[in-house]
Amino acid sequence: TGQQGLEPKDVMPTLLEESKRALKTISNLEKIIYCERSEAKATIVYEALNKALQRTNIQFTEEQLQTIIDPILKDLSKKLRKVARAQKESEQVQRILSAWSEYVFKRGFVTWQFGQFCRLFLENFLLYYKWGKEEKDTSRGINSVVSRENFSPWVQQYLHMLRVTGNTFSHVRKDYVPSLTEQKDIIIALNSLLRIVEFWGEILKIKE
Repeated sequence: TGQQGLEPKDVMPTLLEESKRALKTISNLEKIIYCERSEAKATIVYEALNKALQRTNIQFTEEQLQTIIDPILKDLSKKLRKVARAQKESEQVQRILSAWSEYVFKRGFVTWQFGQFCRLFLENFLLYYKWGKEEKDTSRGINSVVSRENFSPWVQQYLHMLRVTGNTFSHVRKDYVPSLTEQKDIIIALNSLLRIVEFWGEILKIKE
């Protein structure tokens, strides 16, 4: 935008395509961060980015947040922090806790950000159990880790739920039926994440 005075919403689609191209072709480039000095302008860029990526935020009423979402979030936060305290030396666990604080509590509960967190959680959970990230396939990674660690089938099922939740918010597919995630899907994903974190605490022998 800059000196040319272009609107972020007009340049964002091209900027995203160029960013994708750079990430694919430059081997030592892992991440691109968009920055803006002004908080007001940063909000505009943020909204333009969400629109270009066709991100949707599923709305919950205040009553739903207070009675359904918030209790799960508080329980998740409590259990994640216990795992993090027990695994202070684990880079993967600390990365999960940092992302949880950033995505969920710093900005409030936004469903597509929760989807991103599911993806980050899954990748780091698998890395904790020595998943070879060079495979770049979390589906096979889940099956491999579950088999090697002799985890129960329901653990595999919930991990795949987190994978699908993360992918749904990362890759827009209007041809899916239904094309949009609904409130019930988010609640199921939240409970899947909670159960996995509870399970993790159990196998690490973390006391309540």
